[in-house]
Amino acid sequence: MRNQDSVEPKTHLAKPQLRRETRGGWAEQRMEEHKMTTRDRFSFTKLAITVAILTLLAGAASVGAAEPEWQVKVGGVWVQPALSYSMVNSEGLSFSADSDDAIGLSVALEHRFSQRLGLELGALQASPDVILRVEAPGGETAEASDGLAYTPITLGLNLYLTPGRPVEVYLTPVLAYVMYGDLTFSAGDSIASIKVDNQWTWGLNLGANVRLGDGPWRFSGAVSYVRTALPATDLESGGTENIDFNPFAVTLGFGYRF
Repeated sequence: MRNQDSVEPKTHLAKPQLRRETRGGWAEQRMEEHKMTTRDRFSFTKLAITVAILTLLAGAASVGAAEPEWQVKVGGVWVQPALSYSMVNSEGLSFSADSDDAIGLSVALEHRFSQRLGLELGALQASPDVILRVEAPGGETAEASDGLAYTPITLGLNLYLTPGRPVEVYLTPVLAYVMYGDLTFSAGDSIASIKVDNQWTWGLNLGANVRLGDGPWRFSGAVSYVRTALPATDLESGGTENIDFNPFAVTLGFGYRF
């Protein structure tokens, strides 16, 4: 947790939705609840389309399928969120937020239906820092950070573009359930708490399995994108605000086929 000289803001930390716990006479202020935006409705539509595509392709995979094959993959992952946010409230306080990258772990299990199709269940875990800054009109600033636990569980259909070759490249549309931890920022005598809700969403992977000799071992790598926002909830008023997070991840590891 990083702390600089604190600024004694006169209002509740604005977007994302925050709750202040009082210390030394600090006042609490509730945020206005935001309605679902058109972008949110489009996200649900994309999610429904993704589910339909996965269902249809999974049914087609059973036609002309080869001998089933399983693969377990374990590796490390580098995660870089695309969080960038700023606003100025009515009293001139400037708020901004961004994020650092993080290293974590990933694991996946794939069932190969045929030469070209495989169904993969995967998960990763990383905790990138979210950094919150507040600047007063006079130039005084306060900064605090906290690690946000990010754990997407994904189900995707691997579409193999180079099946049977030493390097098998695949493209994967995924359905994801993203689990977040909560955030607590502390600057001087002020504490801001954010409860971040879990959510269903979608994403895309591009990966490759590299054959290591004639045995069952593979070197595996993938780049992935998950379309997600931080649906932060004000613990006092229940209002919500969606802020784009959209993590980009690179995974490297090893796979074992059986």
